[in-house]
Amino acid sequence: MDFAISSLATDKKSIRLDIAGFQPRVSGLEQRVATVEDHLNTTPDCDQELWYLHIKLIDLEDRSRRDNVRFFTFPEQIEGTGNDEVCITADFSMETNDRRNAFLSLRPDYANWM
Repeated sequence: MDFAISSLATDKKSIRLDIAGFQPRVSGLEQRVATVEDHLNTTPDCDQELWYLHIKLIDLEDRSRRDNVRFFTFPEQIEGTGNDEVCITADFSMETNDRRNAFLSLRPDYANWM
């Protein structure tokens, strides 16, 4: 009986030593997990900022092209001296290719980003 008790005591002592050896590794692991969780919480903010900057880039590109407007398929008789103002009526069907609106329609919550 004494042998069984002493065997249990030595087993208990070795288990305590093993647990003490795992404690620094577990605390290091907890710190790394906390760092990763903090990093994951900042990812949605980066996604929001990236989306906003992309929308801003498209807007700036559109603004830079506004001075470069070209009209095609006007009748020859509408040309004048260049000093006259040309009135565009409903007779001329104008189609625009607005990449920004096409891009924003892909994301339904685009109004929140402006």
